[in-house]
Amino acid sequence: MPLENYGAAAEKDFVLLIGDRAIEFQRAPHTHEIFDLGTAWLELTKLPFVYAVWALRRGVENRALRAELRSSKRFGMETLDQIIETREEFDEDFRRDYFEWHIHYHLAEDEKKAITKFCELLQKHNLGPVFPPQFVS
Repeated sequence: MPLENYGAAAEKDFVLLIGDRAIEFQRAPHTHEIFDLGTAWLELTKLPFVYAVWALRRGVENRALRAELRSSKRFGMETLDQIIETREEFDEDFRRDYFEWHIHYHLAEDEKKAITKFCELLQKHNLGPVFPPQFVS
């Protein structure tokens, strides 16, 4: 059931929060025990948790979109310091740590193995149609 508002999160017995709301909750006073999906996945698989990727539909011409995504990534990497310095969410030390240490902007071999493992587990537990990942650059 969705939260009626984010202020109510501290009053619930359990709640799933994602993104800025999760960070805000974690940094605020509360009595909840926090379970981090990334930590749980690492303990289970010894692989990093991949929270998000740009995924493209197979069988659809997407050369131009792939070029645009590469360009967007390049621009983001080139302006990362400016983004960290000028954003207002949280304090700059937190932003720097979060954007420079906690977020990985490239799919290395361990991240690819993690995605493949996730797909294998989805298939093993019959959790809908699963398509093996094909990684492109």
